[in-house]
Amino acid sequence: MEYSNLFASCIDSSGNAPEDQYCDVAKSNTIIREFIKETSCQSYFRYNSKGEIIPNGQSHVWSDYEKAQTLTEDEKDARHAIRELNLNHHSLVDARKKCLDALLSVLGKKTKEEWMAMIEKWLHSDVFPDFIELRIQYIQKYINAA
Repeated sequence: MEYSNLFASCIDSSGNAPEDQYCDVAKSNTIIREFIKETSCQSYFRYNSKGEIIPNGQSHVWSDYEKAQTLTEDEKDARHAIRELNLNHHSLVDARKKCLDALLSVLGKKTKEEWMAMIEKWLHSDVFPDFIELRIQYIQKYINAA
């Protein structure tokens, strides 16, 4: 779920049927906005509890974005990228859902206060700060919403 590592996160799907290809293989030569080069890349996308990747907007499920007529330009670009890269292919959604379920099962084993203390410790650690920052933000959002 690290956007700066998106290329490495995609398993080669070149031998799959066209509808089962994703990432760069599915995109082929189609031009999409180069989110990866933008410093605020992660602000254009988010994940829902179903494991879908969606534009960062008002709706909470991919199907709402697929049929939406009124979107911001950033939401339209994000939707286009998700479609062209086939990022909601069932195998990718299933893999994300498994990760999310594992995270949620771990979260329930500590109190909100314990997690907030751990987050504070992680944020002041010099061990892999860039690598864990996005994950910490997701955990923090979940805990604050609970």
